[in-house]
Amino acid sequence: GNHHFVVVLSKNGKKSLGVDVTYSSAATWTRNGVFVARIQEEGLVADWNAEQKDDSSKIMARDFIFQVNSVHGDTVSMVQEMKMKDSVTLHMLRRTKNVPAPNPEQAGAWVGPNPGAVATDAQKESPDVLLPALRQLGDKELAGLMVVALEKRQAVREQVLGGGPAAATEQSPETAKKADSSEEDAAPPGGSESYQ
Repeated sequence: GNHHFVVVLSKNGKKSLGVDVTYSSAATWTRNGVFVARIQEEGLVADWNAEQKDDSSKIMARDFIFQVNSVHGDTVSMVQEMKMKDSVTLHMLRRTKNVPAPNPEQAGAWVGPNPGAVATDAQKESPDVLLPALRQLGDKELAGLMVVALEKRQAVREQVLGGGPAAATEQSPETAKKADSSEEDAAPPGGSESYQ
């Protein structure tokens, strides 16, 4: 599951927040906010964390900020809001399952607000469990899942799409599905070539 918490910081004209953030376009939901990349030793976030008794209300690296004050969905405006406003309310999301947290660049592996667009936990399941689950997904979710999977597995993407990183995200759901189904018909490239 996900842990959602709210942090309220007041600058009082003094310190900066003292937090570095990073963007990720790995999944649709990750484009609607920013990830905490690093917390600086000096700043309001460090002060906030020092006051919290429980980790569940501390800001940590790889936490996801999906709203700043009333601003959401626009990462540039969210960052501006964090810099410019004296009082900042951060709406945070953290994955609470006991799994290794991914790097922000691999954020597509997270469970976001849309659980249909996620691949990680499913990889442990057997095909018998997975297939019925996949059949229940709508076209949009299935296409999102495939894009994430192709971004994660370079070799598969090159076989399916034959293109660079942009190819996976530029695909429309229809072409992505066709490319995916044709993978079974096309023989994979020779082993020796792909390792040169």
